[in-house]
Amino acid sequence: MNPARWRRGPALFLALAGCFAAGLAGAVPVQAQTCVLRYYWNADGSASWNSRPVNTVDCGTQLAMTRGNGTTEIATIDTSGNLDYYWNVDGSPNWTSGQIGNGSWTTEPPAITRFSNGTEIAVTAGNEFHYYWNIDGSNTWNLSTVGSALLTVGPAITRSGNATGIVGLSAPNTLTYYWNADGSPNWSAELISTQAAQGLYGFPPDAAVTRFSGGTEIAWAHGINLNYAYNFDGSPTWHVSSVGNTAPDNFGPAITRYNGGTEIVSTAQDGSVWYYWNADGSPTWHSAQITSRVRRPAAQRSARSGASRRRRSPPGRRPRAARTPAGPGHGPAADSGGSPWPSIKVNDVPSTYASD
Repeated sequence: MNPARWRRGPALFLALAGCFAAGLAGAVPVQAQTCVLRYYWNADGSASWNSRPVNTVDCGTQLAMTRGNGTTEIATIDTSGNLDYYWNVDGSPNWTSGQIGNGSWTTEPPAITRFSNGTEIAVTAGNEFHYYWNIDGSNTWNLSTVGSALLTVGPAITRSGNATGIVGLSAPNTLTYYWNADGSPNWSAELISTQAAQGLYGFPPDAAVTRFSGGTEIAWAHGINLNYAYNFDGSPTWHVSSVGNTAPDNFGPAITRYNGGTEIVSTAQDGSVWYYWNADGSPTWHSAQITSRVRRPAAQRSARSGASRRRRSPPGRRPRAARTPAGPGHGPAADSGGSPWPSIKVNDVPSTYASD
């Protein structure tokens, strides 16, 4: 899986699916339509986006994507619950695919990440979270059962040194963090919060997870509130706080790190997109609205919606006790008081598509 790499240079990668079949927008069941899963990338500083088709999939297919050692990898769950895996080598137009399992999962989004020489995938399987991993170059996927899961929510996954962490709802309103050490079949569970209530459309909240050098950070929605929690490696104690309720009924957040703090993006029920950040060591969260009222058709709002998911940032955060809050000029670019966010259209997104 590690052939010689053709270097594109710094780039941003994403995948989504465009509807291939004609039909009334929002009126035809997703099972009756076929979509093309497409992969997009661009070079840093360029407004141009390149794209290639990956495969034909069911409309409504859920996906997650990660980067490997000179490769791009995508995991999908279609409307029948089939878990599939795609990968290609940088510079190649060809995608290799394989089915990990057939019809054993719900249609909630999978989560995918990398370890040093392989790939890890987490999925919701009935009332359990399942974990799969394989070694680069092998078609064999290994399975273990992580723990209890709520049927209607997908997991989030991250790496921590020589361990894997998975976050999700283990029961109604109950957000749980599962982790295991590499090579061990056993998973430990830690309660994060019992404040994880469903939002306006009745969906349980999805969580997002990232790492700092000495611990883990998680964001999720609780009714109209966007919540945040962190802990230190080796401690079962999670510190929970509210980010804010500027964007009512937040759900489907994304979380990442900048040098000196944490950033969260979330959508609101009216379709607006909000950005939150704080400096390490500070309890204060700042917010800025990125876009307003970017609404989807009603049929799409009946399915999962949210900001781009499962983005993982590299470790590099100092322990919280030793951190210094970012001073003027050291925070995110958006801390200038709500200045406009530049945007570039990647492509026209059809009325029915496969990725949140």
